[in-house]
Amino acid sequence: MTDPVEFNFRPVAAADAPALARTAAEVFEADWTEAFVQWKYFGNPAGPAYGECAAVAGKPVAFFSNLPAVFKLGSRPDVRGAQAVDAMVAAPVRRHGLFLKLAQEAYRRMDQDGLALTYAFASAAAQAGFINRLGYVLVGRVPRYVCVLDPAGLAAQGGRQGSAAAAYRLLLRALAPGPRSRAARGDGLTVGAVEAVDERFDTLWTAAAEQMAVAVVRDRAYLRWRYTQNPLRRYQILAAERGQALAGCAVLSVDSATRTGRVLELFTRPDEAAAGPALLVALTDRARAAGCVQMQAWMLPQHTAYVRMLKEAGFRHWPARAAPGFLRYSTALIVRARPQSRLKPDPTHLQNWYLTMGDHDYY
Repeated sequence: MTDPVEFNFRPVAAADAPALARTAAEVFEADWTEAFVQWKYFGNPAGPAYGECAAVAGKPVAFFSNLPAVFKLGSRPDVRGAQAVDAMVAAPVRRHGLFLKLAQEAYRRMDQDGLALTYAFASAAAQAGFINRLGYVLVGRVPRYVCVLDPAGLAAQGGRQGSAAAAYRLLLRALAPGPRSRAARGDGLTVGAVEAVDERFDTLWTAAAEQMAVAVVRDRAYLRWRYTQNPLRRYQILAAERGQALAGCAVLSVDSATRTGRVLELFTRPDEAAAGPALLVALTDRARAAGCVQMQAWMLPQHTAYVRMLKEAGFRHWPARAAPGFLRYSTALIVRARPQSRLKPDPTHLQNWYLTMGDHDYY
């Protein structure tokens, strides 16, 4: 009979960056660096991560972490909350209930500090633990829209052969956008990449957020941190401009391994109908030039203007059971509200949310 393992529990600290990177490599096969950990966990303008660590003989062996975020909740633009991101337990110490112990302590501290809500995009395997043990609820599923840029290239990734491959290529060709998906930009509207996220993005976000009930605040501090300071990933920030003012913003990520372009952000002024379509044309051109065979975007159905923009640009979500898996794929959103809180609008109702792929820390 082996001796019981003695764990010490404490909050995550900046000095844990090397251990976090090592554990992520073991558990997730992630290529984190210490600089990436410092950026993700301790560079966030909303504050340092709410993380808990379990250590054995002073060596960290498990982590559970949440990234602070500022939310727009109805008319309130400054509600404090978080996103649950990383649960990592080294292989030798699994089956000791560390996930639950670390998570419970993290949420105790977060509740004590007044964080109103926490959200996560949980896999099917992880949902039960979050919902049954940590007070989360399944809010719903976020549709993923796909735009086929290169039917032959995308078909080649499918692993099909013979007649099945030929039928699949035909389907993809039918889904590929034609010339009509390209939108006119409107008089005086220009679209291009920007290097600096300046004060105009605050004005743009305030205008765009009028149409959103629950959303992570995308002000310039957040956008700078999220898309210009990440030491491991490069993003393309595009702005639609009318004169000196911003009409809209979009962010593109290119995954060269899967040849996939992802629309991480898309928001526009409500009175600038041409901005969104023009941004999507520019994103598509850049993704195609980078060798992407497809593009992906998230959008919830209640945001009808954005859904229409995506469809007109050739993006498709087809939830019918008979459709290919990539056309009906969606991601589960779970939410934990602070106990005894009565939040309005209610973040446990999917129709209140505005979400894009940039809300997930994975992309």
